[in-house]
Amino acid sequence: MSEVMAIEGIASDLARLHGYHTEIRVPYIKADSTKNSPGDIDVLGINQHGETIAIECKAFGEPYAYPNWNTERRTSDIRGYIEELVHDCGDILDTRFEHVDSIDEIWIVFKGFFASEEDPRRTVVKRSREAFTNELEAEFGVSIRLLPSHVLIQELIETVAIDMDFRRRRYASPAMEMVRHLCAVALHRPEEISTISDSLMEISDRD
Repeated sequence: MSEVMAIEGIASDLARLHGYHTEIRVPYIKADSTKNSPGDIDVLGINQHGETIAIECKAFGEPYAYPNWNTERRTSDIRGYIEELVHDCGDILDTRFEHVDSIDEIWIVFKGFFASEEDPRRTVVKRSREAFTNELEAEFGVSIRLLPSHVLIQELIETVAIDMDFRRRRYASPAMEMVRHLCAVALHRPEEISTISDSLMEISDRD
């Protein structure tokens, strides 16, 4: 499984926990008739109220790379991803979504961080993630979330921790089941979570 496919799966899991029926890699006809090849939405979801969500997932670089996305090039890329979903997405080529004619919410999930003014690793900070999100929402007229992958994982943990109290059974998704298992460890053996955290922090000592 590629890195971006793994991120797509986690993003799909989180959207499902928020009440969306989701599918991965949903094809569509591009609105510009001069473009013959179809596009695809990394994750497309619809909830019981008919509200739709489209998620675009991006991962670049070496396995240990975790780049800053608060740069002119990367923020321009983000704007381009949203532009394509809002203006270039024509008919959906999946009968489960054949009645979808607009997107209500867009998530852009990326492997990396969005540097702030307080971040010691920042390069040139043009705007905060919140300010950039507000700018994009005003420009495109849809609800937008910019999710670095560590935020995506954190939200999955927080959401599963709440959901598992009501669900009381295991998940089909390996990622969600791993998170459920970690939550169980935290409940019954919290000291072991510190051990897991220490193992992860040892990686930072390699630099």
